[in-house]
Amino acid sequence: MIKFDCKHHFGLQCHEDTWHCSISSLVYFGGHLEIIVQTDEPVTVIVGKTSSGFFAYFKSHDTGADLSSLFDVDRNVKKLSMVCFDEKIAATVAFAINRIGHLLSSPRRKRRAVNTIDDDTPF
Repeated sequence: MIKFDCKHHFGLQCHEDTWHCSISSLVYFGGHLEIIVQTDEPVTVIVGKTSSGFFAYFKSHDTGADLSSLFDVDRNVKKLSMVCFDEKIAATVAFAINRIGHLLSSPRRKRRAVNTIDDDTPF
């Protein structure tokens, strides 16, 4: 399990919120990763790379978004909240993508990805 902290400024609520999240599963499929992000309920997201950039696809909503960068959390929250309809889930997924993005952007590290993750995994 990969644990991480999220910190986001919610526009309508005019305050910044922090919370703890985790990725409970990460499966590498060559050109993309399938991750399960633990929010209030598990969210399965497929993150991948195309010739024109990156993408995130929400299996539960049967929709996705193009991402120009895996590491620009603020921009990704805006893009993901348009397709997942919940800003907190979008922020959590954007932070999760930021946390594991190096697996898609670095060919050498991709080979180290495994189907099961534990706390000792060097990410």
